[in-house]
Amino acid sequence: ETASTATLRLFSTTIETPMAATAFFGHFFLGIGPGIAFFLAVIAPKSFVVLLSFFSAFYWLLVLLVTSALFRGFVPLPSSQPSYAGALLAAVAIEEAARAGVWQMHKRTLSVLQGMSSSSGHLFTKLDELYLALGWGYGHAAVHVLFMFASLLPLTAGHGTAYSTACPQMSIFTVAALNSLGLGASLVALSVIAMEAWGRRSRLGAAYAPMVHAGAALLTIGSFRPGGCTAAVAAQLALGVVNTWYAASIVWKQGSSSSSSSSGGSAATHSHSLGSSADAQPMGLMPGDISSSGVAGGSWIAASDGGGTPAGQEAPAAIVSPRAGPPTSLRSRQS
Repeated sequence: ETASTATLRLFSTTIETPMAATAFFGHFFLGIGPGIAFFLAVIAPKSFVVLLSFFSAFYWLLVLLVTSALFRGFVPLPSSQPSYAGALLAAVAIEEAARAGVWQMHKRTLSVLQGMSSSSGHLFTKLDELYLALGWGYGHAAVHVLFMFASLLPLTAGHGTAYSTACPQMSIFTVAALNSLGLGASLVALSVIAMEAWGRRSRLGAAYAPMVHAGAALLTIGSFRPGGCTAAVAAQLALGVVNTWYAASIVWKQGSSSSSSSSGGSAATHSHSLGSSADAQPMGLMPGDISSSGVAGGSWIAASDGGGTPAGQEAPAAIVSPRAGPPTSLRSRQS
């Protein structure tokens, strides 16, 4: 009997280990895998956005630590939905106030990068600004996933899973993974939406981010209602998809306008380079002060030669070939 019990225990251990690994990595790739894929595909190719994402994660980590320290005096909360809703709304208010600080740092970063781009001759477009907003949002989402879901992952490698009495359809770990996936997508998208709206001073667009953030936080309370976890999780994922589509439409629109403006800017730069040629001369114009040593004045004044612009008024310069000789008015003065 002792040998058979030991054999059964060994058999159950060999079965339990791959099941625990399947549960751990399954929930890991469900809740965190899409974020890692997004990082590798979109953010990793831009080194500065990678650094900004890490700085954003550190900033939001401090914000969440301060928030948890503030709530430490109010725990344990009463086991009621209104108390949970109040705590969530207070946490969202703190984070949205911290987002205003992100906006100030974002503006400072933009001014520095725009100055560096202008000095180096490169064009800093609106699409580049949205990439920076994407980095801020990714750091925010990563810290949320770390706090709300990654801390639960070690429990999935245990001897079983956990269910709540209100939601027997899905385990607590599955609900947490799906909620973190939907909320993380919303936080990344809301960063782009909010900073683009603040950049063009749109009050409606600026109010979108805190309202949707509060709604996404309140959706997690649906898991406490009997059978409500399926609808709440589905709504959370749908909200993440809608916000992602909204942010992607903004990026697409700004990218199209940036490409058209850059093509127009390159044509204007080419025209300006032709107009600034050292061999080109203004036609029908002469220096404001001519001496024996040549041009002493810095401005070109139109000469009154019976037509065109009257004397003493500024006239636009025209580009002519150097082989055309001096302007008509200048030849008459020289003769």
